[in-house]
Amino acid sequence: MTDPAFEPQENAALTTEATPVPAKKRTGLIVLAIVVVLLLGTTGTLGVLYANAKSRHDAVNSQLSDKEKELQGSTKKVLDGNDAVKKAQEAERKAEDGQRKAEDEGTVRIRCQEAARALREATLVAPDRDKITNAGNRLLSSC
Repeated sequence: MTDPAFEPQENAALTTEATPVPAKKRTGLIVLAIVVVLLLGTTGTLGVLYANAKSRHDAVNSQLSDKEKELQGSTKKVLDGNDAVKKAQEAERKAEDGQRKAEDEGTVRIRCQEAARALREATLVAPDRDKITNAGNRLLSSC
């Protein structure tokens, strides 16, 4: 008796071909492909968002520089206006000083004229020595 394991098997060639060979599983490759596609989509989305943000930043930056230039121009105008106001105030002060001086001189002249009239009246109307002396002293102190 021979052991059945050592007996020649005629159907052995048929059985090896009939057993299906397990197919290689490609799930790892599919998952990797999905991850790559998602990463590419995310990169593209972030690139578009960055480009939009960059263009907005550039637009705001240019507006800001324009506003700064306007502000500098306005500041210069304000400073020039302040200088003009100071000059006008100085001119007004000088004019007021000149007016006060002229009024003071006018007041002195009026007093001098009044003293001269009083002296003339004192000598022409009633030649009184005390009145003439008082009028002369007033004339000398006024003029």
